[in-house]
Amino acid sequence: MRFGKSSAGIVVATVVSICGAGCATLGPLARIISPPQFEQAPGEQAEVRLLPPGSAGRLGGASVRIWTHITNPNPFGIRLSTLDGDLYLEGVRAANASFPLGLTLNARGDSVVPLDLRIDFSEVSALGGALRRAIAGEAIPFRLDGTVSIDAGPLGQPSFGPSTWLRGELDTRALASR
Repeated sequence: MRFGKSSAGIVVATVVSICGAGCATLGPLARIISPPQFEQAPGEQAEVRLLPPGSAGRLGGASVRIWTHITNPNPFGIRLSTLDGDLYLEGVRAANASFPLGLTLNARGDSVVPLDLRIDFSEVSALGGALRRAIAGEAIPFRLDGTVSIDAGPLGQPSFGPSTWLRGELDTRALASR
């Protein structure tokens, strides 16, 4: 049997040779897949827009866009299927995050994508400190915790987490200048 020179072909050949004909699942080999890495995209500010009452819930809310640099550390391509979790502002849960991404990342490849979230102020009374900082134009620290699922082709469809995937700061200077 002959495989192409692609990394995926080499990985598949290795799996087949290790497992042999009777291998039904990848078992411990699934551990060779590393999760994608997330960071706030360099040079891109996370954006916050206030939403008026009614359109974003009875007390209003905020629209948050976090520009995210996602890297595939694996020597084979993967498809980032989902990211499910929670956005925290100053350590307080502010929003549910559920993204059906479908983002294909080449071997050791990367991409910058926007993650858009909506915060309904009627659901998060504990965000008073973050709101005061936003009105004053101060940066608000955030983190995104959750579970990431990928499709690694013949190596399976593992999920990773729960874990903290992303940390950064929301830039609110534009809010203060309005």
